[in-house]
Amino acid sequence: VLSPPLIAFIGLVGLDSAAEFLIEHCAPAVPKPTRSGAPGGTLFYNQSSKSSTTLPINLVADGLRSKPQLLHWYLDLMFKRKPELYVKFTNTFVPPAEIRELHRAHLDLYVEYANEYKDSAIFLSTMKPSSTAEEMETPLLNFLKALLPLGGVRPDDVKRLLEAKRAGKEGGLVEILEQRKEYNTQVKFQSMFALELAYIMEHFGKEEGVNVQMVDGTEGSARELEAKQILMLYLEGAKSLSQAVFYAQRNTDHSSQLWEILVDHCLHNQRPAPTTPSRRRRKDPTESVSDTSGTLFGSLLEAAAQSGADLARLVKEIPQGMPVEGLRPRLVGAVADYRWKLQMHQASAGILSTDKVALLRELNNRTRRGVRFRQQQVPRSSNQNEEEKVGEGENQKDGSGKPIMWLGQSASTSPGKKNGEESRIQCKFDQEYSSPQETPPDSKQSVLRRPVERVTPNRTSFSLPVR
Repeated sequence: VLSPPLIAFIGLVGLDSAAEFLIEHCAPAVPKPTRSGAPGGTLFYNQSSKSSTTLPINLVADGLRSKPQLLHWYLDLMFKRKPELYVKFTNTFVPPAEIRELHRAHLDLYVEYANEYKDSAIFLSTMKPSSTAEEMETPLLNFLKALLPLGGVRPDDVKRLLEAKRAGKEGGLVEILEQRKEYNTQVKFQSMFALELAYIMEHFGKEEGVNVQMVDGTEGSARELEAKQILMLYLEGAKSLSQAVFYAQRNTDHSSQLWEILVDHCLHNQRPAPTTPSRRRRKDPTESVSDTSGTLFGSLLEAAAQSGADLARLVKEIPQGMPVEGLRPRLVGAVADYRWKLQMHQASAGILSTDKVALLRELNNRTRRGVRFRQQQVPRSSNQNEEEKVGEGENQKDGSGKPIMWLGQSASTSPGKKNGEESRIQCKFDQEYSSPQETPPDSKQSVLRRPVERVTPNRTSFSLPVR
């Protein structure tokens, strides 16, 4: 049996070389080709998108559908190396129909080939205490964070798919949705996809609505019930006390109820206190809680200190007589960490105050600084020109040969003038401050008021000749 050309090419050059080649020549998705005539006819591609040097992502995926593992490898390669063509689009928020179809197929492949990432408890147990939040996310969780906001797959459908897998059901997304059954109460594998299911319920869960019946018989909102279910997914599914503490801290709406569940979980799930063979004895039914080890509660205090929770409240919850392993060093470390964070906050606040004062001083100096501007000439009508005539006269020059600009006004508007004599105010400016383009008006033309550039001459002389 002959293999498809693309699969044969990958088998010939290897995964690494094939990956570089596909990344270099990949192209955006194009509409699917249509067949001419009867079924099985020749395929015709869209001529506007056809190119001999590029490989559209959806056409390459169609060539790998006979090998699901290779298809999962290729789509995961596009997700990590070419996100702008697969999950991050620059010109649109809604992906094309061809990409949405690939998203649904890729989701089934992630669930099918999760392998060691299926069990959240085993995955988190391999993490180091110094691991970051990004390192504690499974590949499927990273894919869901990029996929669900695009709208190609509904969060409710993904939730139903994960619940069906936790219940031991087989099939893909389409088969699970066609059955129209609920699997949230048929859990066989507590740790399977616990992190992914908790993420979907936290960010795409129910809104506040009518009251529902709780497990303990009390009534509460649907959102409160879902918050408790998410907390139990972290505690019993992922078996991560730190993840549960971080969730209880960031869920401000039901934080008090979640902390009560955490404290109760740590108090009623203590490990027996280690004893030497010589001190082994029969357990007394009336034995107090003081004979149990407080390791789990100490871990709760440590996780709460890292998340910034109120440690005083947790210390008050410690039953009297119960030993907590490493209580003193943990509290000392928590207080030292708090003081270090407080010093960082105070230092950053001081830097912010200094920068603010410097910017305010610069703003004050800029607002008090003068700005030089040129008044623009506005075209005037003939009536305005007649009204703004200020006098007529010949060009006159003083003894130094410098031009004189005359501003005249009638005797009726000039105070202190006699016999209707017209007075003129002679304003003489130095020639170096006068505009070279302006020339004195002709003797037979009216002197009009013209806008000139604002300058401040060093020397200005005024004379009042009276005719």
